[in-house]
Amino acid sequence: MIAETTDLPTKYAKLVVTDDRGRYLIPDLPKANYSVWTRGYGLVDSPKVQSAPGATLDLKAVVAPSAAAAADYYPGCTGTR
Repeated sequence: MIAETTDLPTKYAKLVVTDDRGRYLIPDLPKANYSVWTRGYGLVDSPKVQSAPGATLDLKAVVAPSAAAAADYYPGCTGTR
């Protein structure tokens, strides 16, 4: 899950992962309006929802139609070790 805003002096984004039940909490967000959406391996990004800190959202993750489509949204690491 990603929350992103340009309402602050610099662009701000916070990423969090869900718990085992698919719930998430984004702690310590500065007061601003945010675009919030889900993203994950094998998924298509959910539509962005406008929200503010303290709101409860119900975002739905959608499985990508193919491995190629999934890679467009959530590419693997391209660096070398």
